[in-house]
Amino acid sequence: TAYEIRNCDWSSDVCSSDLMKQAKEHRAMLDALKNGDEIMMGSGLLGKITKLNNNYALIEIANNVEIKIQKQNIQALLPKGTLKSI
Repeated sequence: TAYEIRNCDWSSDVCSSDLMKQAKEHRAMLDALKNGDEIMMGSGLLGKITKLNNNYALIEIANNVEIKIQKQNIQALLPKGTLKSI
């Protein structure tokens, strides 16, 4: 988070390696996404992926309501059934 970055001791490699690890994990999560996955976006919106390509995802956020977002804005893959349980 931004707070962790500001309080980081930049004289060590710990922070940059942590950030690199987080970026690598995020990229792996994005590469593994598929249609039907339930996700959380950076804005906090939740939805289900209906279509994917290399850079964009079509996300259903309500019945018959879809938005197109850049894939990198997907922050988390949610467990199946999360949307129905909320």
